[in-house]
Amino acid sequence: MEQMIRREGRRNSILVVDDSPELLEWMKFDLEDRGFEVACALSGEECIDRVRQAPPACILLDVMMPGSPSFVDLMDRNEILLRQGTILLNDSLFCFKDGVREPLYEALCSEPKGIQLLRVEGDGPSTLQRASSLYEIVRQQAFIENHGVAQIHLDGYATCQLLKSCKTYEGIGIVLFTAGGAGSKNERAERAKRAGASSYILKSEYYTALFEAIEVFAKA
Repeated sequence: MEQMIRREGRRNSILVVDDSPELLEWMKFDLEDRGFEVACALSGEECIDRVRQAPPACILLDVMMPGSPSFVDLMDRNEILLRQGTILLNDSLFCFKDGVREPLYEALCSEPKGIQLLRVEGDGPSTLQRASSLYEIVRQQAFIENHGVAQIHLDGYATCQLLKSCKTYEGIGIVLFTAGGAGSKNERAERAKRAGASSYILKSEYYTALFEAIEVFAKA
């Protein structure tokens, strides 16, 4: 990891993403006091917008994030994601119609015309789709009438996976952090690794492992 960061040689900048304005304010003050250039975002959607405008050296990204924007609207605003991105078809992607939530994977499989999905075998099978291909499918009026608007829940995992699937952003270090969550820490860390994160750290580790992980990316 250190070798990769030295090769990138990016500037001393961090984007901190958390849905708590109070925590963001405190972290911004603390990190700036340590010599970092800090920007903040309150959601995964805002994180993606800020990365498009000014890619940082490192993103410190909270796992538990709100917000489920329209997938089509998100792609319309982010050409790099649309051209380069690959989407992991898990429960973060869904359609919503008449008060009913339908997993996007099931909606795609139920379409009369066969849709070819990429399947990757690793620690467990993953079903993927190129963002551009998915965009062309879900923006069609017939699809919307059948299934509703396709949305993506941009929690930390989904935001990380989407950004790291793009060649333009692959050199950005992403540290996922959280106060806790379902499953063991090892299970959550493995999920973070599959999403492309460089580190997964608890908020309680801010003054130890978390700061060390940030410093590797932003000061190397």
